[in-house]
Amino acid sequence: MDSPAAHSRKVRVHDGYAGLVDRPPPDFARDSKLVDAAFRYACEKHAGDYRRGGEQVPYIEHPVEVARLVADAGYPEPVVAAALLHDVVEDADPPVGPEDIDERFGVEVGTLVRALTENKLLDFGDKADPRIYELRKQLHREKVEVAGESAQAIYAADKLANVRDVTKVVRRDGPQIFDEFNVADCSTYIKKSRGELAMLRRVAPGMTLLDDLERALVELESACSVER
Repeated sequence: MDSPAAHSRKVRVHDGYAGLVDRPPPDFARDSKLVDAAFRYACEKHAGDYRRGGEQVPYIEHPVEVARLVADAGYPEPVVAAALLHDVVEDADPPVGPEDIDERFGVEVGTLVRALTENKLLDFGDKADPRIYELRKQLHREKVEVAGESAQAIYAADKLANVRDVTKVVRRDGPQIFDEFNVADCSTYIKKSRGELAMLRRVAPGMTLLDDLERALVELESACSVER
């Protein structure tokens, strides 16, 4: 899921990043065959992709951070594996079908990945039109709202990781960076993020990740208010 817009959040380069496939797994994956396999599969499918923001950060660092947040919150291995895979169906090139996730990692993981996958069929017309972005986000919010706590935890961790990343870029480059992501401005992104947080507070009020997300949004609001 995106930071801030799914269709433009990654940069595909042609030199690849094949070394990531052989990279040692993160500490939370080392004692789990399932999580380790998910990590290596995510590395393969995101190879050659970089996060937006000007620093050429390999895209795999985002799902790794999302999975770390979920693991630190105490969720079991299938949830951590799904966190590593949460963008694979949505963004991999060549495409990966949800049935591929079911076959490789089991239906529990596949079901969570489906819940975290946005409907790219809504990317029609003018992609810079904020109405398209807002509609896609609203429909995905509604999908996650009924998907259960495990999916909601991955969703919350994804939002937290994204908000933290965006805040770093805003502090470095200023609020004008939202032009790069086809989002109208910082207030549009914050409004969307607060809507996601409100939904999560309603359906999972005891989730520990939500307080961290609230603090991260306050920091982003502060960063966006700085005069440049």
